[in-house]
Amino acid sequence: MLSTGPDPVLSKQVLLNRLVDRLACFRGVCTVYSDFTAEGRTRLIDVAFVGAADAVPFERGRNGPECVNPRINPLTDRCARHGANLAVLHRRTLMSDADWERSGIGPGVRAAGLGELMCAWYRRSDGSAFTLGLFKSIGGGAFTLGDFRLVRMVLKELRRLSESGRFLDRPAGIDPPGLTVREKQVLALLLKGCSGKEVASHLGISCLTVAGYVKDLYRQFEVHSRSELLAKFIRR
Repeated sequence: MLSTGPDPVLSKQVLLNRLVDRLACFRGVCTVYSDFTAEGRTRLIDVAFVGAADAVPFERGRNGPECVNPRINPLTDRCARHGANLAVLHRRTLMSDADWERSGIGPGVRAAGLGELMCAWYRRSDGSAFTLGLFKSIGGGAFTLGDFRLVRMVLKELRRLSESGRFLDRPAGIDPPGLTVREKQVLALLLKGCSGKEVASHLGISCLTVAGYVKDLYRQFEVHSRSELLAKFIRR
């Protein structure tokens, strides 16, 4: 559902490009570590840079040293020590601005034109982890609550679809005919990360009516949850 082909690296790159575009980010970085604990060296299984990044750093990361220690990066270290199996957090929740500057990461990030940073990950049952960093450009504004909700739901869907970290190959149908104007409005708000209550308030209808529209959307798109619905549209 979330892949354009059998190559897991290409699949992640395509997915991230669309996520970066939807959230108006400047760049996204996806990595998969063989281990996400506080001890020892870990194997970097996969990496993809998307958005403004070109093919050179992507290939360098993909073909780089087999073993790296993510603890070298104090931000990655704090993610690993956080303890949550699935999390979507702003960088400032993990690392203060002062620590960010003292670490030396902040100046380098700014030099690359990067501003606000969202950190997301999920741990798998074998102890490995899928991690995702999403950057806004300098002056590109802040992430919204809806952005965090959207990334969290997409991350949960990725975890549900593939415990191994590989994405499925089956493409998803996205544009069934016959959506009403109201259904399109509800869908657009859901894709922005709005809750059912927020959709109802925005459109001036009841939560019960919204629930009915959501149920109809699930039926038309052949899904069973909001995360499945969002996962289809994140590929557009």
